[in-house]
Amino acid sequence: MDEKEFKYVIALLLEDVKRLQELEPNAGTEARIWLAKNALDSGDHEG
Repeated sequence: MDEKEFKYVIALLLEDVKRLQELEPNAGTEARIWLAKNALDSGDHEG
């Protein structure tokens, strides 16, 4: 999977999680959403 595909899949997962977060708010999930968004925006996702 190349970087573009990776970012696309993560973005789709983030959308799903945000919908679930609206139904059942959870501070831990909100923090992980924030971390994932920032990692995608900064490109800091390489291990």
